Amino acid sequence: MKKGLVRVLRGIVRRRLLPRWLGFTAVGLVAGAARAEDYNGPTCYEQLMIFNGPVVTQMAATPNPTAGAKTSRVTATLVDTIGEKTVARATLFIYEYAGFQLIDSVAIPRPGDGAFDSDSEDVSCEVDVSNLKPGDYSIYLVGYDAAGERGWAGSLVLQVTGK
Repeated sequence: MKKGLVRVLRGIVRRRLLPRWLGFTAVGLVAGAARAEDYNGPTCYEQLMIFNGPVVTQMAATPNPTAGAKTSRVTATLVDTIGEKTVARATLFIYEYAGFQLIDSVAIPRPGDGAFDSDSEDVSCEVDVSNLKPGDYSIYLVGYDAAGERGWAGSLVLQVTGK
C-alpha cells in the first residue's frame, strides 16, 4: 500500500502538481514508514535535524525565465530569528531540476550593505546561466550564523530559456 503511494507521489512531483520540496518530504516520510514496517530488528531513533541558523525569506531571481540572458540575479533576505545571532555567511547551490544533480555552488562574499554584521542581511548573487542547457534548475540558498549553525534553505526554480 505505502509503496504504491510512493509511486503516486513521485508522479505528482514529476508533473509539478506539488511543490518539489513538499513532494520529496512526503515521499521520504511514506518510504521511511514502508521500510520501517518491513524491518524486524531492534528499534532505533534517528536524530531530527534542527536548524537554528538564519531563515531565507523573499528569494527571487531576475530575469526568470532567462529569455536568452547570460546571467540571472538571485536576491534574498537572511534573518536569524531563533538565536538572534549575526548572519555570518551564505552559500547558493544550483541543481539540475530533473535529476537533482549538483551543477554548481557559490559562496556569497558579502551582503548588500558590505559586511555580515547583523541578524538580518540582504544578499544577491549573479548566476551565470550561459553554459546551462535550456530547462529548469533548482536554486537553493543556505545561511549560517556566527555560531556556525545552518538555517533553513530557501529555494526557487530558475527557468533557463532561449530568446
